[in-house]
Amino acid sequence: MKSFINRNLRLFFSQPKNVILSLFSSMISLTLYLVFLKNNLLDSMSGIGNADKILDLWLIGGILTITAMTTSFTGVSQSVYDREKGVLKDLSLTSLKSSEVSLSYLCSSVVISFVMQAAVYLLTYALFFILDDLKIDVETSLILLPIFILNSLVWSVFNLFVIKNIKNIKSLGRIEALLSTAIGFFAGAYIPLGVFSKSAYSIIKLTPAPYSSSLFREILLKSPLEKIKMPTSEEFDFRKLLGIGIEFYGKLTSGYQNALILIFFCLICLIGGMIIDKIRK
Repeated sequence: MKSFINRNLRLFFSQPKNVILSLFSSMISLTLYLVFLKNNLLDSMSGIGNADKILDLWLIGGILTITAMTTSFTGVSQSVYDREKGVLKDLSLTSLKSSEVSLSYLCSSVVISFVMQAAVYLLTYALFFILDDLKIDVETSLILLPIFILNSLVWSVFNLFVIKNIKNIKSLGRIEALLSTAIGFFAGAYIPLGVFSKSAYSIIKLTPAPYSSSLFREILLKSPLEKIKMPTSEEFDFRKLLGIGIEFYGKLTSGYQNALILIFFCLICLIGGMIIDKIRK
């Protein structure tokens, strides 16, 4: 099992094309922000100090969610390629059980997603340090590490559940394109979550994406927002607009609640995957 995990990791990191394509949606989000979105948002936040830095941190939170989803999808998608090439049939002749094979794909995907999140975090931080003199303290960066792990696990389980229903590489490409496009909107990276209509906002809340990006933003923006003085009602609207908490019954979720919701999604996908495997047997 360990050798199979290492094999999956080697297949991903040894091919630059895999790494670049898995980050394509993150790069699109960053480009849209720098070219279009940032200036528009800055105009609407003219009365808030350090608005540029707040927006930079807001975007980093969204990009980290996109990265967690797309890179873990690339990681677990190796199972579809292996199925088509007959690798899984060959594995059935070895001592590896089907559950161990699935666990191997999951473990390698978690590692891939964690490494890529950490890399993207450092790269985007370095970029905004150069552009806007953005500074993030070491304590905040350390707090993000377990969140990287949580997101890696949640999105790996989610994507493994999705991929269980994909039969061929052609279908895989279509699903990947759909998810890679949707994740930017659902994470509030292309457009702030508070801008969506009530119905669209309700649909987005049915996915792990807004809770993932909100959790990142809660951590990244905690210190900057504590320095801003604004009435409670205005702070609520501001947080809802930027997706720093997801609204339920007139209240916004906390970072702790977002983490619990992500764990819930993880368990649902895990149980769903086990049920599918049992039915197929």
